[in-house]
Amino acid sequence: MIPEEWRDNAACRKHPTSWWYPDGYAAADCRDAITICATCPVRDDCLTTAMRRVERHGIWGGLTPKQRDRIRHRFRTLTR
Repeated sequence: MIPEEWRDNAACRKHPTSWWYPDGYAAADCRDAITICATCPVRDDCLTTAMRRVERHGIWGGLTPKQRDRIRHRFRTLTR
């Protein structure tokens, strides 16, 4: 498991948590969070954590739950 000290350097720490857990995941609902994630110095660590935990909610590493599910599906397909 990745140590989670990366959180100390996360760009999202200075913004409302609700931006990363919107009621819906339409582009407009996620825009602010995804924009901040794009410049985050620990984006890869964040996304890796979400993928390993199989996070079903929230924006992690700039990706929505649906986007992360697509990556998991592609990975499973490639590794068969």
